[in-house]
Amino acid sequence: VGAQAAFFTVTGGTCFGTTLAAGKTCSVTVAFTPTAAISYTATLVVTGDSTTLPATVSTELQGTGK
Repeated sequence: VGAQAAFFTVTGGTCFGTTLAAGKTCSVTVAFTPTAAISYTATLVVTGDSTTLPATVSTELQGTGK
């Protein structure tokens, strides 16, 4: 999410199509493909389908191009 989100692409992971039990984890792989030597930011948002909290979690993605 964000104006620079196109520079960050989810390329894999273990979270897709799975149901996580309490206390379990999964991973998301994100590729960063900058086009200029500037700082980039975006937000990765993961939305669950559970009725318990947290239903949505997010984390900031940051990178600097070369």
